[in-house]
Amino acid sequence: MTWPAGSRRGALVRVGERWHRTRGRGCNRSTATASWSSRNPEGAAGAVADAAVTRRPGAVLSVQVADCAPVLMFSAVCDGVVLGAAHAGWRGLLGGVLDSTVDAMGRLGAERIDWLLGPCISAANYEFSASDLAALTDSFGSAVGVDTADGAPALDLRGAVRSAMTRAGCGDPLIESGNCTTSATHWSHRRSGDAERQVGAIWWVRC
Repeated sequence: MTWPAGSRRGALVRVGERWHRTRGRGCNRSTATASWSSRNPEGAAGAVADAAVTRRPGAVLSVQVADCAPVLMFSAVCDGVVLGAAHAGWRGLLGGVLDSTVDAMGRLGAERIDWLLGPCISAANYEFSASDLAALTDSFGSAVGVDTADGAPALDLRGAVRSAMTRAGCGDPLIESGNCTTSATHWSHRRSGDAERQVGAIWWVRC
């Protein structure tokens, strides 16, 4: 579901044997969701976005993340599958990136949406300012406001993602990684300022 990628690039879309990229906004900017016609995913190349959707067979949606959460979604429809991939950081969550991705998938015909949550930073290592944390607990519930291993205020990012997806009508994830990106096996901006990223990718093909 996810693997390391040695570059700073943002979301990628692969069509045939070509890779097309969109530039991810990252965690230090406000976030919007981009979607495009399933007949022409190449048109997204170079766009600035934290999410993408398609229903074109063979198109690969992927997002690159360091400590933020890769959220991969799919919904079977009568003539194929609708896919979504989102980069969920705390600002993106507050901006509604997951709600917007689910809405965009619905416009492509998605009804029941299943989803997967990849590795991200754990609450034990995600110290947070009290003011920013208050905005997140207001939106996603008091349970996402926790403490680090040292007792400082912290965000439960996985919990905030689950809350946002439940609010969007998607229920619990089919798969949720418990891996923390601050471990030695992952790239982490928070731990060591890594420029490299993990990648979460999803695609479907006709059998």
